Amino acid sequence: MVFCTQGVGVLLKKWYLLLSKRLGILLLFLIITAVFCGCTYAEGKFIELNFRQQDNNQPVVLNENEIFFPGGTYSNDSKCYNSAKIYNIKEHKLIDTTVSMNVPRYNYGAIKYDNNNILIVGGLCSDNSKKTNSCSQVAEIYNIKDKKFTQISNTNLKYAINIHTISLKDGNVFILSGGNFEVFNPLNKKFSIIVNKRQHISNLHKYCTINNFSHSNILQINPIEILIYGTRPLNTVPNKELFAMEIFNLETRTSTNIPVDYNKLNYINIGSPIKINNKTILFVGAGKDKKDVVKFDINSQSFDIYNRLSSPLSDNGFLLTNGKVLFVRGGLFKPDYIKGTSLEHAVYDYKNNKVYNYKTTHKLHYTTHFVNINNNTIYISGYKNEYPMLYKY
Repeated sequence: MVFCTQGVGVLLKKWYLLLSKRLGILLLFLIITAVFCGCTYAEGKFIELNFRQQDNNQPVVLNENEIFFPGGTYSNDSKCYNSAKIYNIKEHKLIDTTVSMNVPRYNYGAIKYDNNNILIVGGLCSDNSKKTNSCSQVAEIYNIKDKKFTQISNTNLKYAINIHTISLKDGNVFILSGGNFEVFNPLNKKFSIIVNKRQHISNLHKYCTINNFSHSNILQINPIEILIYGTRPLNTVPNKELFAMEIFNLETRTSTNIPVDYNKLNYINIGSPIKINNKTILFVGAGKDKKDVVKFDINSQSFDIYNRLSSPLSDNGFLLTNGKVLFVRGGLFKPDYIKGTSLEHAVYDYKNNKVYNYKTTHKLHYTTHFVNINNNTIYISGYKNEYPMLYKY
């Protein structure tokens, strides 16, 4: 009985040692896998889609499976479309719809402002019967449920290129292009100019911003304040532009100009403004070489250098829900006129100041469209001969 017990004990010990060894190997494998998975997670995954979208249209997410593509231009022509297509991500299928916009257009502004409606404003238009700028004030709404475009009243101002839209807390839509902006009210489907009291000139409303922006963009800081930034012509030097910035208050309808020390930092390449919390905005990819990360303190309205990048980044960053910043297909610099260098893709972790998955290419310089499909998937529009992509993280 004692022998039997000892034999069992020896056997159990052997099994224990063997199991421990295998568990050790398994644990080592899991650690290595976790490290590699962590890198993959940090970098994310790019998936090339199997279709070419029309050039210069604004993709809009209908739901977690469908992306809407109204209008756009022909690949090698100045003509443009008034038709619309839908891409089903789940089925990987591009669907030609039977609906058409009231005017063919491209480079327009589009935004889904509620669960059932998409506002489309401005843009360029050419179909051999209309002048290029003939649709710069034309606005229409696409009803998702009824699958129908309806033309509404024109915008007060002309919006031809670089049109930016954001949804406000009250349901209105803020529209900006250059130095002009106004608001769309979904209840009465009317547009109204927000008169900036510091820039109100008679009844012309020629410019509604303090700075006469030639190129501008917007970032909502909080429910009542909007950051307007871009470049403005420098009156003292012909053909020279400098970075400018102001904060517009929706309640008081006044702008506060943000002073910029041009001797301290070169802000002509300001990079991408990324709001990381209620106090701080990081301008990623700033400076002459696009390697600066500049910190802007919202409360004190002051700038300071936050970090230096190992590689230059373009000016079209998109903040992901995991706190990292996605950069895809943006202009970097031109070492010569033959081989301009562009960023293909990169992911920036501002907490650790690290750049992942960095890749450049000798293709055209351009800025793409990002569309947030859900909390871990971004749609990235194509351009000319480029296929669109999904980024999963």
